[in-house]
Amino acid sequence: MYIYLRRSFIIILLLIKKLKKMKEKIFKSVCVLTVILISVTGISSCSKSDDPAKDVRDDYVGSYRTNLEYTYLGQRYTSTYTLTITKSSTNNSDIILGNIDGWGESARATVNGNAMTIPQQTIQDVGISGSGTLNGNVLNFSTSETETGGTQVNIMQVATKQ
Repeated sequence: MYIYLRRSFIIILLLIKKLKKMKEKIFKSVCVLTVILISVTGISSCSKSDDPAKDVRDDYVGSYRTNLEYTYLGQRYTSTYTLTITKSSTNNSDIILGNIDGWGESARATVNGNAMTIPQQTIQDVGISGSGTLNGNVLNFSTSETETGGTQVNIMQVATKQ
């Protein structure tokens, strides 16, 4: 019986030793996998859009062939004109919409990523405001324009960068 107990004890000790080695291997494997996961996550989070030196206004700058459509006093109108967008020299988030509506006048807009907002402003005695989005080379935007007499016109515009 003594020999049987001794053999069992030795087997148990060997198993415990093997378990410790397995735990060490598992722990090392988990550590290595954790380091790899953290590294991959860190590398993948560094994308071009995170570049603080990128000026999002650069995506907007250029000449656009613009189609506009609106209804005025029950009559539907369409027109095509060239819109020129430049960066504002006074505000780092503003752009200038040159030749807005084909009037030969400019309006100011603020950009945030692909969203554009035209704050309320007056151009040739017409109040104008609006918003839009840039998707690749296409800028879709709408403006609400109020004439001096109070008549309001909503204009839909699709501008394609040339």
